[in-house]
Amino acid sequence: SNDNRSSAVAAQIRAEVADLSPGDKLPGVRELSGRFHASAATISAALAELSALGLVRAEPGRGTFVARRER
Repeated sequence: SNDNRSSAVAAQIRAEVADLSPGDKLPGVRELSGRFHASAATISAALAELSALGLVRAEPGRGTFVARRER
């Protein structure tokens, strides 16, 4: 199922985001698709999940960035 796959990808990206600094740019959807052998739709769903958790923020036309962490 695609929901499970996007959640698995989100978990892997979440682990990578933990090692990055707020404001760092994530690789693009194409690069992530190749890395995780997943469709662009699956990557987008994973990033949307992380965005809903407040871990990343998407800036249309610029990319996806690590969000500021709340204290």
